[in-house]
This record gives sequence, C-alpha cells and structure tokens, in this order.
Amino acid sequence: MTEVDDKQSDPHRQDLNDDDPDKGRKGTYPKSVFFIICTEFCERFSYYGMRTILFIYLSKILLYSEADTKSIYHGFTMACYFMPLLGAIIADSYLGKYKTIFYISIIYAIGNGVLSAGAFDLGPYMQRLLSITGLALIALGTGGIKPCVAAFGGDQFVKGQEIWLEQFFSFFYMCINAGSTLSTAITPLLRATPCNGQDSCFPLAFGVPAILMVVSVVIFVSGRPYYRLNPPGENVIVKLGGCISRAIVNNVRGKNGNKAHWLDHADDKYDQKFIEDVKAVCRVMLIFIPVPIFWALFDQQGSTWTSQATQMRWSVLGVPLLPEQMQLLNPLLILILAPLFSYIIYPVFQKIGLLTKPLQKMVVGGLLASASFFVCMLLQVAVEQQDANAMTLINSVPCSLEMSYVINDQKETGILAARDSLRIARPWPEEINFKPQCPEVKEFKYSPPNSYRAALEKIISKAPERAIVTEIPTLGKGNYADVKVFILDKNLSLELTDHLNKSYDVVSAESEQLIFMRAEVPAVAGHSYTLSADGVKCPTVGLEVGYGYTFIIDEDNTCSFNVTRVSPNLSLSWQAPQYILITAGEVMFSVTGLEFSYSQAPKSMKSVLQAGWLLTVAVGNLFVVIVAKVGLQKQSTEFMVFGFAMLGDMIFFAVLAFFYRPVKQSDTSEDHNEMPTEKTPLRGSLKGWRSSKW
Repeated sequence: MTEVDDKQSDPHRQDLNDDDPDKGRKGTYPKSVFFIICTEFCERFSYYGMRTILFIYLSKILLYSEADTKSIYHGFTMACYFMPLLGAIIADSYLGKYKTIFYISIIYAIGNGVLSAGAFDLGPYMQRLLSITGLALIALGTGGIKPCVAAFGGDQFVKGQEIWLEQFFSFFYMCINAGSTLSTAITPLLRATPCNGQDSCFPLAFGVPAILMVVSVVIFVSGRPYYRLNPPGENVIVKLGGCISRAIVNNVRGKNGNKAHWLDHADDKYDQKFIEDVKAVCRVMLIFIPVPIFWALFDQQGSTWTSQATQMRWSVLGVPLLPEQMQLLNPLLILILAPLFSYIIYPVFQKIGLLTKPLQKMVVGGLLASASFFVCMLLQVAVEQQDANAMTLINSVPCSLEMSYVINDQKETGILAARDSLRIARPWPEEINFKPQCPEVKEFKYSPPNSYRAALEKIISKAPERAIVTEIPTLGKGNYADVKVFILDKNLSLELTDHLNKSYDVVSAESEQLIFMRAEVPAVAGHSYTLSADGVKCPTVGLEVGYGYTFIIDEDNTCSFNVTRVSPNLSLSWQAPQYILITAGEVMFSVTGLEFSYSQAPKSMKSVLQAGWLLTVAVGNLFVVIVAKVGLQKQSTEFMVFGFAMLGDMIFFAVLAFFYRPVKQSDTSEDHNEMPTEKTPLRGSLKGWRSSKW
C-alpha cells in the first residue's frame, strides 16, 4: 500500500473551484473524518480507562511499594509524552501518517492485551513481567500516534473548506474529552466488579480498554478507501536539530567567522530564513524551561491524589464513589471553568488592567496549582493525624503483660490485659519491654519502626519459645470495615453473617509466623454482624466505616473482640477544593501557554513547539519519579515540597516573562488559517492540541 497524493488515490474527492461563493464549504465533506473521529474516541477511552485504575493496580495487585508505584506510574506517563517525537519523525520522514498510525496502533492494541493478561493471577513474577511489558507497548503506541491523528484529520481538507475544518477540530476535541470522561467514570466500576473469587476484577477493567483499542484499529482501517494520503517529506524536528548541531560544531571549530548570533554559524548549510525561525523557537523554548514543574503537579491527580483518596471515606455528599473516580472532577470542572474564564473572569480583569497578557495568566495559573498542593498537604496532615499518630497493641497471649518503656527521658509503665488493646501516641518509644504474668511466656522486647509508612496495628501472639509482635497491614478503607480473626486452630471454619443471614468471605492472611483470618465488609448503617467458628458464637457487632474489629478465639473457644480506628472519617468531598484549584490553574496555565507558544511560533515551526510542549509533560513526570526515589517519610511533606517547588518555579517564570519580548501577532499569523492544497497539505492545528486529555 503506497501513499500518493493525486486524484486517483481518492475517487471520492472532487475538484474544488476557488471561485465558489460558498466559502469554506467547497466540494463534498470528507467522509474520512468520521472514521478518524471514531478512532480517536476509542483510543482515548482505552488510554484513560487504563490509566485511571493503573495506580491502584500497581500498589494493590502487583504490591509495589509506594515509591515504586509512583515511579512506574509517572515513568509510564513520561514515556507516553516522549514518544510523540519518535512518532512525528517516523510519520513525516519515513512512513507517512496513515501507515504510522496503523502500525503503531497494532503495537498499542497488543500492549493493552498483554496488560489485561497480566492482571490474571499468574504468579507475582509473571504478573509483573506482563504488566510492565504491556505498559511499555502502550506508551510506544499512544505516544507514537499522538502527533499524527489530529494532523491526519486536517489533511483530509483542502483550500476552501475552512468552516468544515473548524467544525472537524471542534468534534475532534469533543471526542477526546468524551472518551476520557466516560472511561474515567466506567472503568473503576469494572475494576470494582467481583470476579475469580476476588472483590475486584482488573482483567475485565483492562480488557475493555483493550477491546476498544482493537475496535479503534478496525475503524481506522475501514476508512482507508476514503482517506486523502500525503507522502512523507522532510521532518522539521530533524532539520531543527541539524541546524542547532551544525551551529554548535561550527562555533567550536571557529568556522564561518564572527557572527552576531551563535546560530548564524549554520548559514553554510541552512538559509537565513530558516535560521531566523530557529532563533524564534529557541526564545520560546526558553520560556518553556519552568513549564515541566506544572505537569509534575498536574499529573499527580492519578497517583498521589488517588492514593490519598483510598485513605478516605468513599462517598461524596452521601453518594458512594470509588477513590479513582474523583479524577472525574477535572474534566467536569473544565466544562464549567473554561467558558467562565473566557467570557466572565478574563473580561472583568482586563477592564481593570489585569491579566491582559498570556504570560501573566500563566503565572497566576501556576500559583493556583501551587495553592492546590498546599491545600492537599493540609488535608493529608488531617489524614495522617487520624490514621498514623498512634499504634494499637493487641494482646492475644493468655495473660496480662507488664510494659515499660522510656519516652522523652521519662520511664513509663503499664499493664496490657489479656484480650485487650492499648494505643500509644507518637513519638513512639525506641524499645518496649514486656514481662508476661504467666510462666509459659518468656519476657521479650519490641522496637517499633518509627516510620509513618509502618503498619499501625500490632498483634502480640504466643510463639513456640516466646511471644512475638507482628505488624498487621491495615485495611478497612473507604466504605468498608476491617474484620480480623486470630485463632490458634488453623482448621477452624469461620462464617461471618449479617442480620439478613447474608454471608461474607473470611479469607486466610499470613503474616510472618502468625496465621489469622480477615474480611473487608461493607459497613451498612443499621446492620449487625455475627462471627461463628465451628459452634463458637462471637459477640454480635455493628460495623462502622473506618474501624477495625479484631476477634480472638483461644484454646477454650472463648471469643473476645476489640475495636480500633483504622482510617480517617474524612469524606472524598474534602478533595474538591484542591481539584478546583488545579483545574483553574490548568485553564490559565496550560491552555493559555499552548496558545501563546503557537502564536509566537514562525510558520515553519508550529509543529516543533507543539512537540516541545508535549516534551515538558515528560520532563515534569521525570521530576516526580526523582522525588519518589528520594523517599520523603510523610506524604504531606512531599505535597509541601511540590507546592513550594511550584511557587519558586513561578517566581522564576515571572522573571523570564518580564524580559521576554513577544513577537507581534501579524508576524506569525499569516498561516493560522492556511488551508492545505493539493500540494501543501495541512500539517496540524492548534485546536487539536488544546485539551489536557490530548
């Protein structure tokens, strides 16, 4: 299949008459664009559906540490926004847009399939191998086609179809947001569907995006007879790199004599007009230097903000909501804030002489993003204070324990009765001495890990030679209560039922030498629950959100229980302020920044600056990976670091903006409405790049 650009390549295209009075609607509307728009909808649904649940999958199923989960998540996002450079070079210089989209989409669909297969219980090693391989292929796929699809859609129009082109990009933009919004709402519900004996179904949640990606490829190929295809030519990004490298080499070697500007040293190979365009790009790229920090904050909505949401009560105004579904606030708020800023806020401020320039709007937008992380930090402090300021010691040995420890140079003593629990607030002592009041248990010591990421519930149990203290991983988040059962007889059959006689699974969970059972049970107001174990009936209890219920069944079939708080009682509603701030920041910083860079780009360099903008997203996610590897002890501290980093970044940006001298619109606008002809196809359009979802 070859890509040519003549009338025979597209029998459905008609010749256009430049004198047609119906300006902007000459000829027939290209049927090909419907295939392209449907393809984009399916691809965006696939990508955002997968990414919405990715953080939870990495941490809860693949069991990566918090730092590794953030590193993988943001490393994946970084690759997705770095690969457009490769895709643009392949499309413009070698294969053309159609073949590039087709071949890379196949890789993309394979990656989704591999990720879905890795979600099955194939063993830790195989699951991780398939999942990481799938993510690598998806990054290559989504990044590779990112710079091609919008431009390929623009290629379907020729001179005289300006109005139709404008309509196309509006529909294209709507499909991007529709696909991402629907997938963000639906995929978490698929993830929460029980399957294979588990309370979640990641194979289904990843499988549906995989199917959508296959559908995307089928739709795209189906439109082949209607496409207007343009042959590959010279890639301006490669040419730009060649000009800069030529100038540097000639500077170092002292060739071409003295020049007013260091780029002028490339004039032995490149014409002066192109060199001037490169100079303009370099001036704008200088403004881009602080931009990555904004994306470092913005893209954490799917990682650290989702992690924060899992530690809260999963409801908004009493309506149950999964933690990853809070990401829906961003696209929904965009629909409200974008027109609000355009038609009300900006005009009002401009009347009083404020926010009159694009770079001023970007500075304010960055400050709003910084403020969102300070608000997020305060919320995280509240979460940590309720969730991590005290550890609970549960005594399951058959006698009381005398305790002694030193805290703040003062010796403290106490008694922990059998089947009882004790909460010790921070700062925790370095060592706790236990003296059992029964001969069968020897004295022992315990040094609690002074880490905010340590498990907060400790069970003291009798081992063959001594007692041991075992950390119990905390569950009971969201709308669930955590029910734990400690037993001496591994063969006991447990049953947990509510007052309606509905049964709940109590599964085995092994922690070091300790064998216990646990269940996460929906905490429904007014319901009572009863635990039975081979005829041993434990007390009937009512479960509440955010609490853990610990049952202990000893040798004589005596059943007792303790109640401990295991998570904060804060609703997901408290995340709304930070989402409002970050979305307002996106409207002012991201949309304005892209429009500014496009208006400042010379005619031959608009696609270069679009690629440069995407590259800032990749660099921003790299910054998050670096911070994750540093490993700050508290998440609230990490939020504070990002808030101050953005604040300092905007001070630096304001200085750069003060000294920047913008190019007049008339100098660069000559091609804003340029339409492709039979020999000069459209290479892209700003409207296809405005959305953060793109």
